[in-house]
Amino acid sequence: MARILVVDDEMDIRSFLVDELALLRHEVAGAANGMEALEKVKTWKPHLVLLDIRMPIMDGLAALKNLRGEHPEIAVIMMTADRDEGVAKETITAGAFDYVTKPVDLERLKMLVETKLIDVLG
Repeated sequence: MARILVVDDEMDIRSFLVDELALLRHEVAGAANGMEALEKVKTWKPHLVLLDIRMPIMDGLAALKNLRGEHPEIAVIMMTADRDEGVAKETITAGAFDYVTKPVDLERLKMLVETKLIDVLG
C-alpha cells in the first residue's frame, strides 16, 4: 500500500482528492500548504505527493524544490489552475514527474498516480 499526500489550500478539492485516491486502496492524507506538507513528509514519509502550485504560506514550487533537495525519492505530481504552460514546464524542470490542470481530470490523475507508484514501489 502506497502513501499519498495531497497538498491543496482549497479544502473541498483536497478532501475530494483524498477520498478519490483512497478508493485506489492507498493510504492518503492531506495538507493545506507547502509548509504543512514538508512537516508531514518528515514523519509520514509518503511515496507520492500531489502538490498544488498556488498556495499561501509556501507555494508548490518552493515546496517542490525543498522536496527534491531533502527527499528526492518522493514522486511529485503538480496541480495548477494556471493555463500558462511555462509555469507547468518549470515544475517539470524543478523535478516534478508530471502535472495536471484544474479542474482535475480524475481518470488521468489516477493513471498518472498508478504509473508513478509502479516506478516508486517496484
